[in-house]
This record gives sequence, C-alpha cells and structure tokens, in this order.
Amino acid sequence: MTIKNLVAGAKGDPLNSTGSDLVTTVNSAISKIKVETIPTGFNWPTGLPGVIAYKNGNSYSCNIRPEDLIDFSVFTNIQYVDINRPDDSGDGTTWATAERTIGAAIDNAIASGQPTRILVKSGIYPRNRSICNSNSSKVLTAPITIESVYGDVVTGVFDELTYTKTAGQDFVYEAARSNALAVIDPSSKSSRALDKLYTKVDSIAACNSLAGSFYTDNVTVYIHSFNSSPVSNGNALVTLSVIGASFTGNHNVYMSGIKCFGGNTGALTVKGGQDNYFVVDNCSFQLAYRGGGTLEPKDGCEILGCKMFAAFNSDASINSKDGFNLHIEGAVEPSMLTVNCTGFDNGQIDSTSTSNNGITVHDGLKAIDIGSTWLGSVGTNAGHVGDGTQVWHFGSAAGQSAGDIINGGPINYGGFGAWSGAAEVWLDDCTDFSTDRGVTASGTASAYIRDHSGTGAKIGNVTTY
Repeated sequence: MTIKNLVAGAKGDPLNSTGSDLVTTVNSAISKIKVETIPTGFNWPTGLPGVIAYKNGNSYSCNIRPEDLIDFSVFTNIQYVDINRPDDSGDGTTWATAERTIGAAIDNAIASGQPTRILVKSGIYPRNRSICNSNSSKVLTAPITIESVYGDVVTGVFDELTYTKTAGQDFVYEAARSNALAVIDPSSKSSRALDKLYTKVDSIAACNSLAGSFYTDNVTVYIHSFNSSPVSNGNALVTLSVIGASFTGNHNVYMSGIKCFGGNTGALTVKGGQDNYFVVDNCSFQLAYRGGGTLEPKDGCEILGCKMFAAFNSDASINSKDGFNLHIEGAVEPSMLTVNCTGFDNGQIDSTSTSNNGITVHDGLKAIDIGSTWLGSVGTNAGHVGDGTQVWHFGSAAGQSAGDIINGGPINYGGFGAWSGAAEVWLDDCTDFSTDRGVTASGTASAYIRDHSGTGAKIGNVTTY
C-alpha cells in the first residue's frame, strides 16, 4: 500500500504538501483504515494465500487480487470471439478470423492443450453461441481465460427469437418458443436483478394488461415489455432448461465481464478439479433452474471441484436456489473467497426449494467473504452448515428477509446464520437489517461477532470476540 493510496480522497492535494502537512495527512489516513487478519481459530487451509482485510471509510478490500491467483504470463495462445462474424469458419487467431461462438474458441483451446486467453467482443451470445454451445460441460486440457472486451458479454441458455405483434393485443409480442422458463430484460439498468425479471401471468389478456409480463402456452411465448415498446432480443431473453456455463478439469480458469443467464445445472458449475483456481471478476450468474414436469431448484454458482474459487465484484441473484454454493466433491475440499459480491432474491422465482441463500458453505469447508451484500433471499441470506464449516465475514451485510417460512420451511432468520452441525461463523464489522433475526447460531453451531451492527435478534450461541 503506497502513500498515494493512503491519502486518496483526502481534502486538498496532500501529495503536493510538504513536511509536517504530509505526515499529518498520511497519519490521518492510516488511522481511518481498519486492518484485520484471519481470526484466531479460523483454519484457512495451508497452501492458500494469506488474506488481510481492509476497511477504508465505507470501502472494503483485501490484499488478494486475481493476478495473485492466476499467472497471466502463461497465456501466450489467444483466441478471438465476435458475435458479428457470420459463422465459426475462422481459426480464431485474429479478429479478422474470429470465432462467432464462445464454445468454439474454448474447443480450440482444448484441442491445442495450450494455456489460452479467449477475448470475447461485447454482445449477446445465445445458447448456440454460448460457453457450453454443445450442451455439455467443457472438459479442459489447459488453463483458459474468458474475457469480455469493449463492454459486457451476455450469454446463457436462451435463443435468438423472432417477435411479431400479437393480433388483437395492444402491447403483446409473440415468438415460437416451447419450455419458456423465465424472461429477463438484459437492457435494464436496475441495480436489482429481480426488477429486470418479467412477471409470469396466466393469459394473453393478463399479459396485455401488465407491462413487464409474459405468458406461455408451451408452444408460443407472449411478452409485454416493461415500457410497452416492441419486444426484441435486446429487451427480452427467454431462458430454457439446458446446461449453463460448466467446466470440468484441474486447470486454472479466469472469467471477466461475463453475464450468464440460466442453466439447469447452475448458471456456473465448477467440478473435476483439485489444485486449480477458478476466478471470476465483474461477472454475474442468474436465473438458474431446471424445467420439465417439475421445476428443480439450482444454484447460481455451484462450486465443487477446485482448490479455491474466488469471486470479485460479481453477482449471483434470482436463482431458484442459492447464489454462491460451496460443496465438497469426493475427496476434494474447495475453499472460497468473495470480495465485494452480491446475492439478491434467490428462491424468489418458481422455486420448490424452501431454504435459499445468497452465499452458503457446507461440508466442513472454509470461506472468506469481504464487503459483500446478501439480501432478499428466501432463507438465511448468509447461511452456513455442517461440522467443521468455517466462514469469516468482514464488512458484509445480510438481511431483508424473514427466512424461508413463506415457502413452508422451518427457518425464520434471514440475516447471518450457522446451523446443522458445529459450523462456525465470524462476523467482523458486519451489518444485518430488515430481518427479525440478524445472527443465529443454532444447535452446536457458533457465531462470533465484533463491531457488529443491526436491529435483528441474536439467537443461540452468539458471542463477542
């Protein structure tokens, strides 16, 4: 950390000050920074980078960056992807010969066996142009990156549809599409993903009466846009029950600027690794669930096989189950680091799941969460379970939920929680709000709090450290 970092945002121009003025400014900046290391008793796995957390005003960060986990110097092979290309006949080695499909560039990297950087031009990439265009998990043979350039990349389990005005209706547009699960507006600037989600109604007439709604008879989908304008793929993406972004293999992966919608295995699934890092930055994973005869809840990010999953400035919202979900895979025990992430309103869409979380850790695994916000999910927004499970939250907020009682579940706490075994959670400089129970440690679980704020009740084995 440099002097310039420490005094950034200070009044005046302290870097042009001299002598005692500069010393005073630097000392003042240092005094406002809270620095915390991993709590005593928290068993961060040996071999992982040590984490130091910082609070500077209302901002939270840590000493770990993506480049600390991924060696970008190894990516000497480059693939280019451009949705404006006519097809995938190019070899992907230049913009002029770019692939049109993200999955085709990944397949080229797999075939080469070389660490490959995949640069994807901004745009909307439907399922036949998506990461798993072949509807199967990508089995990696070497490290890869998938990076958006010139803006965000929107991709997932939706098709390009042709819309026409529905006869006899004022605002409804229709397209041939069976098995429509959900519809979302990718052009919306709302900070809450739930506000971008179209409401499902039970007739064409009801759709015509309600802006931001859709109806399906399982042959045709009918949509009334949020502002009653003509419907297009730019303001309405219809998600289906097919595989989302899925990766298998013991190789490092880095994703940046990729927005994934839908997936019947999860919007992102990580499996089959052991010593690898999987890192995402400025990504989102939303609307995961399986359709068919009975809707089956799925996680936004299902993290199984890897050494560590790290998410920076990323979102896992409006999934039918959890946002970020960390589980053991066989003998592989992944760890997780989330920094300035969000998980909102999981379990709010056609879900048969009673308990849904923004972030959840299981099976005795370890996670560190810094400066994140977990709100509105139908369940405990930051809830962790199982003997040996340990999570350190620093500067995070959770709440805006009454638990999963409304879904018929047994949980009436919506903030931070540890239960079902001797799980442990550390809450340092965290906040709970808009929930009756802010911190809950049930049974043999424990919650340790320090500088915690919020009006929710503290239930069970909750102590100050």
